[in-house]
Order: sequence, then C-alpha cells, then structure tokens
Amino acid sequence: MSQAALPRLVYSKQDLEGLGLDAISKPRAQLSVVKAAAVEGGLPPEMSKVCKDGERTKHLTSLAGKLIGQQRPLEEVIRLTNEWNQDNTPPLDDEKVEATCHSIWKTHERNHPSGGIEDALTPLFDINDAKVSRFLAEEPPKRRWLLETCLPYGKVGAIVATGGTGKSQFLLQIGVSVATGVDFLHWRVTEPGGVLILAAEDDTDELHRRLRNIHLAFAVSRDADPSFTTRLQKNLYIKSMVAEDNMMTRVSSGAREISVTQYVERLVLTARRIENLKLIVIDPASRFRGGDENAAQDTTRFIEALERVREQTGATVLVAHHTNKGSMNSDEASQNAQRGSAAFSDGIRWQMNLATMTSNDAKKLGIPEAMRRRYLKAAVVKNNYGPPAEDVVLHRNENGCLEKVTIERIGSASDDALLATVRDLIKSEAAAGRSHSATAFEKEFGGESGPMKLGKVALRGKLREWIRSKMLTVNGKKQLESDPSMPSGSGGSSYI
Repeated sequence: MSQAALPRLVYSKQDLEGLGLDAISKPRAQLSVVKAAAVEGGLPPEMSKVCKDGERTKHLTSLAGKLIGQQRPLEEVIRLTNEWNQDNTPPLDDEKVEATCHSIWKTHERNHPSGGIEDALTPLFDINDAKVSRFLAEEPPKRRWLLETCLPYGKVGAIVATGGTGKSQFLLQIGVSVATGVDFLHWRVTEPGGVLILAAEDDTDELHRRLRNIHLAFAVSRDADPSFTTRLQKNLYIKSMVAEDNMMTRVSSGAREISVTQYVERLVLTARRIENLKLIVIDPASRFRGGDENAAQDTTRFIEALERVREQTGATVLVAHHTNKGSMNSDEASQNAQRGSAAFSDGIRWQMNLATMTSNDAKKLGIPEAMRRRYLKAAVVKNNYGPPAEDVVLHRNENGCLEKVTIERIGSASDDALLATVRDLIKSEAAAGRSHSATAFEKEFGGESGPMKLGKVALRGKLREWIRSKMLTVNGKKQLESDPSMPSGSGGSSYI
C-alpha cells in the first residue's frame, strides 16, 4: 500500500471533539496507543513522543525533518506536526509549529533542488570535468574590459558613495559612454554596446534633465562625432523604477529565509531584448533587496541574484550602494566603506568608492575650501582582475556633470567656480539695492570666514585679474557689475 493510501490514524483534538469525545480527559497512555498505531502506518517514531517545556522545539525540528524526508507535501507535514503538538505539556503555538516547518522545508529545497533525497548522494559533477589538463592544452581567453584596465566586462561591481555625492550622475555618464563608445572621464570604453539603467530613486523628469545636460556636454566635446546621438538613441535604455516593487530578494512568509524572487528572471527577459547588451545598472541596492542588509546570508543572496543576472545576460552589472557613517570623513578609501554586511564587498568582484574631497586633500591640491565640495575622488578599492589604480579627481560643473581634472587644471576649474560665486554675490547684492567697489567687495566677502573661504589678498588679486580680462565689469562709479553676457552660476566652459 502506498503512503498516500495509508489510513489516517492520528486524530487532532478537534477531530475527537467532533465525534463527541473529550480529548482533554482522555488518559495519556491511551493517546500513546493511537500514536503507536500511526507509527505502524509509516509515520516516524518521533510522532509518539510527548514533550514538555524545554524539549518541544528540538523534537519538532527532528520530526519535521523526518516527515519532509519521507517526501510528504508541506501541508501534510504542518498538519501532522500540529497533531503531534496537541499532546505536549503545554503545546507550542500553532504559528511556531508552522514557521519551523517552513524553515526546514526551505533548507531541504535548497539542499535538494529536485526534491529527492537521492540528490545528496550523487556527485557534484563529473570529476573528469575538473581535470587541469584542459587549462594546459590551450591559451586562456583574453580578458575583456568594459573600461580599459579598470572595470572588467561581464562581472558584478559596485559604485559606493554617500547620498548626494554623485553616484547616480556617475552611472548615467558611464551609461552614455558605453552606449556611444566615447571615452568615460579618465577611461577608454573597450566594449561599447547596449545599456539598461534601472533608476529607483530618480523620477522620469529628473532623469530627463540629467540626460539632457550630459548629452549637451558630450555633443560639444571634441570626442563626439556626427553619429554620437544616433548611437545614443539606439543603445541606451533608462527606466525610472520609483514607487515600483523592485525586490530581487525577499524574506519568505512563515520563515526567516531569504530567497530570490521572480523579479530576477523578469529582468533577464527584459534585458535580453537589448541588442549587444554590455551593461546593466541597478540604482541603488537598497531599493532592490529585501532582508537585513547587516546579515551576511541576506546580503549574499542579493549578490547571488545579481550574479544570476550577469550569468544569463553576459553583461557587466553595476550596482549603486551607500557608504557607512564611519567612512564619510575618512581620507583613506576603504573596501569596507559600504553600508551593511562585509559580505557585500566580499561577494562583488570590483568596487569603486566616490567621495567628496576632504579638507586635507583639498588643501594639498590647492582647492579653496569654498570650492571643495565641487570635487570628488574616485578610487578603485577592489579589482580582482587588474593592478592597483591611482585615484582620479573629478569636478562637478554647473550643470551637475562630472569631468576629470588634472592637477594642472584644478586651479583653472577652481577659478571658474570662484568667478561664478562672485558673480552670484554681485547679482544678489544688486537685487537688494547694494553695490560694491572691488575694494569694498573684498572687505565685505573676503577672508577665511567669508562665504568663499578665500583670503582677502587672494580675492583682491582674483578681482583685479577678472576686471583686466573683462570677466567682470565696473560701471562709471567703479562699482562691480555682473556681466549680463554671462548667465549667473556659469564660470566658463564646461565639458566632460
């Protein structure tokens, strides 16, 4: 007789009451006889044990494991364990029994994907497939890079930064570069092609504004060519995922187990529709993962979900992530700057940290304190496939676009930003009915405690230089005026 056809010999308290019997007053010895008959019917012997407080949970785990091992459906396992639980002194809560069964069931499914016990007894793989001779017989494939010697192609990586630093802008610009083949800041694109960006923090209007500024900056740069816009339209796909359910991993109901959701496969099906796909951007991690970001197991499941996307699409997968509080004021870029469990950095193969220039670094480079926040430091802190790389200094121009600056250009870019600040001050003072000569302006706004954090002598020199070069104008009364031909907030040419 099959197990499915066995008579049900174990009865719950509700069953007995339905027959007009008093289950509570029934002698315990008589209940054991009923359970003994159930054991003879194929149930594990653990069904016959009555447990007291301190024994119940451990025995429940063992019983549920035995029932699942008999390949019984989860619903039957929950019913049988609840029937066993009725005789305990006192019984466990029903929710506790059900949650335990769910947890053990999930573990069993993970260990035996096809559902059979026999899977645990089969080899992991054909041992001949692991012979090293296959590596010695021919040359290894050449390593591929999305960004030459920097970002490997077909791997999972992360851009880690504090909120508002510019990581979303950074990822938009790398998307434009990969889609068009135009160099990205400091790096050459070696695998141009299709790009998919999922932005879960910026709405469609904000993405529109940012992309427009990037497109204009690229279009006027020396790197652009007549087909630039055509390639951009063909290869770049951006979708705002704000207010959507984007969970790639989620805590299963009834048990504290993290699992990958159908979102991953849906993303793969979507991405595969892009021709010559090279890059997928997930921005940011917190909007796409469930569970506890401080738990290593939950974090590892999320990295595995990203790896599944990478494996099934072949594309590089870049995810934006936030830093922890301890790294915000550090001068040294660290692999452990990310928020949450260290399993995040351990699991990815490449990591770049973006950080606003610190006061110490700005001082070393000659950047005025007032201009410091316009500068970022990009540091590759983890690269499993290439040599250590030097940090790169980036400047955020008036349109929000990032540009690479050399030490020689920092002074020029700082002057542009400083001139924009001076023009804005002149304009706001004029709107309030106040005007200043160069000397009066220097006394009012110069000094380390002033709005520009620039010494009075240094400011005096800059004002004279700008007046001589017609970057600033003075009227007949020798009062400074904001040049009407230059828009407020624009300190000169901006480029990427």
